[in-house]
Amino acid sequence: MMDSSQPRSTLAEAADRAIDRGLEFLSRGVNAEGRWLCDWFDIDRPDARRVDPNPFVGALGSLSLQGIADPRAEAIVARTKRYTAATVETPGVWRYWPHLPPDADSTCICNLAVGFHPMLLGGWYEKVLLRHRSPAGLFHTWLENAPVNDADAITNANVVACLGDTPGTREAQRWLERIIRDGTDANEIHYYWDVMDLYSAVLRAHRLHPPVFATILPVIADRVGARRGPDGAYGDGLRTCLAVTTLRQLGVPLHGAEAAATLEHLLGLQMPDGGWPDSWQASGPRWPEPRLYVFSSRTYDTANCIEAISDLIKPRDELDQRVP
Repeated sequence: MMDSSQPRSTLAEAADRAIDRGLEFLSRGVNAEGRWLCDWFDIDRPDARRVDPNPFVGALGSLSLQGIADPRAEAIVARTKRYTAATVETPGVWRYWPHLPPDADSTCICNLAVGFHPMLLGGWYEKVLLRHRSPAGLFHTWLENAPVNDADAITNANVVACLGDTPGTREAQRWLERIIRDGTDANEIHYYWDVMDLYSAVLRAHRLHPPVFATILPVIADRVGARRGPDGAYGDGLRTCLAVTTLRQLGVPLHGAEAAATLEHLLGLQMPDGGWPDSWQASGPRWPEPRLYVFSSRTYDTANCIEAISDLIKPRDELDQRVP
């Protein structure tokens, strides 16, 4: 942890160095093909990690780098797009693992990461997503006709981010607003580990399609703010980063001493190789089976930390003051 008696300009310079080291780590961790490092392991055996090659984690991580004005970030985003595009399947869908059916979460996040692709022009993926909804209009996780298929809150938020404010997404929007307002949202998350992941996904959808979720934003702002600890953290490293970017997207970014404390916290988590430690991102197997294994990625967490630190040092005029 850095000495908080240092001038904030020194803190900003340390942040610049941390971003530089983080980008160097990502340049090594995202291979030439565009695949991001990711692991999976049993919940009770976190030391026995296995490599998890999938297009989803890189696609999601690349979204955090799209606003970073650095040639290294741009190169990582470009090769991630190429890799993600190479894994698309007819008619514009993606799957997490080869032995699993295509899923709505991977399809929508990969779609957002790739942007333009000939296979996406016809909009056939939208027809597939709309065809796999519950009677209540919620999007199923798995794009297959199965006797058991769940509707996950974060997956539904990501579908809204992909498809936008359309008649086909209205029921999902109203459901998400209701469970967030009622405080039952955590019960509707089947694969991710934290409700902060949901708030981040909802803000992604709102940023891309400003009319959606506008009425629930004040509730999210209060919930995120209530997570803040005395050390400036909002949970683990990943969720602290998501909180920082979510607050910025809500129009209530951290300022002053609060920003400095959170920045110091994140800088203190950076590892000697330039990356950040991984947090538990998602889990398996398929709902409703109990969670047995975990997915995590240092490259994904590092991308989020770079984005969050960049947000925290944007008001450079404030960084000339001294930390209390």
